[in-house]
Amino acid sequence: MEQYGGTGRRLEQRERRQPFAEPGSAGRERKAARDVSELTFETAQQELEQIVERLERGNAGLDEAIKLWERGEELLRFCLARLETAEGKIEELAQRAADAAPLSPGGDGG
Repeated sequence: MEQYGGTGRRLEQRERRQPFAEPGSAGRERKAARDVSELTFETAQQELEQIVERLERGNAGLDEAIKLWERGEELLRFCLARLETAEGKIEELAQRAADAAPLSPGGDGG
């Protein structure tokens, strides 16, 4: 019992230090901890995909899985907002192009 308790505490301490890191992935921890507003859409999408893969593998502990899920939700909201903004810009540009298009020959009733 004592041996298990000691091991559990060491694991818990390691998880607290590196909540998003897989073994051998110390560089990814810093990337995962970055503020979402600093990310590009593509970087946020890639990180979200990695989180989904990690959760699907099922090898994350409960606390780590919760942290990953929360980070995933944050990244998802960011990506959806960026897509919505891009969609609005595209619609605006398409409308401007339609408004600026010259009249087709014969289309003016002349």
